[in-house]
Amino acid sequence: MATEKTPEDALKETVKAMGEPLGRLFHALNAQVAWLHVKWRNFRTLYGHTEKRIGVLNRVAPAFFHYLQESSHEAVVMHLCRITDPPRTGSHDNLTVQQFIGQMDTPAREGHVASIVDTISVKVDFARKWRNLRLAHLDLQGLLGGPSRTLPPSDLKSVDSALAAIRELMNYVHGQFMPGSIGYEHTMDALGGVESFVSFLERFEGSL
Repeated sequence: MATEKTPEDALKETVKAMGEPLGRLFHALNAQVAWLHVKWRNFRTLYGHTEKRIGVLNRVAPAFFHYLQESSHEAVVMHLCRITDPPRTGSHDNLTVQQFIGQMDTPAREGHVASIVDTISVKVDFARKWRNLRLAHLDLQGLLGGPSRTLPPSDLKSVDSALAAIRELMNYVHGQFMPGSIGYEHTMDALGGVESFVSFLERFEGSL
C-alpha cells in the first residue's frame, strides 16, 4: 500500500531534483500557487457558476454574500500581487516568481523563464493597480469627491488569464527537472468545502 507523501518528503524530492536553492524556492512557491488556486476555485464556485446560483445567494443572505464576494476578490488580488512582486522590497527578500530569474542552469532555460515572467507581469498589472489604488491604499481625491482614477477590469477573465501564465511558469520549471505536470486548476473540493456549502443552500431553498 502506497504511503501518503508528507510536505517534508516532497521538499526533499524537489531539492534532490532541482538542487539548492531552486528546489526549496519552487517548493515554497508551489504551495502558494496551489493555495491561490483553491481561493479562486472557491470564488468561482460561488460567483462564477450560474445566474441561478447567484440568485440563491441573493435570496438567502444578500448582504453577507456581497461582503464575502468583496473580501474573497480582495484576497485573490492581493495574493496575485504578492507572488508576482519584485524579488526585494527595501532590505527584505520576497517569495515571488521573479526569484526564478537567475536560478536556472542553462541560458535557454533562463531565457524562457524570463520571458514567461514578463508575460505574468503584464497579465497581473490589473491586480497591481487594484492593490495600489483600492486595496492597499485609498484614493484621497476620489473619496473626497474629486476625480478618481479609473481601474482596469478585475473580472473572471482577467484572473483566469493571470493564473494560466503562472501555471505555465511553474510547470515549465517543474518539467525541466521532474516528470509530469501539476494540475493547479484541478483542485478537488474537500468534504465540508464550498461545494458542500452551496449544495446545502440549494437544497435548503428548494425545500421552502
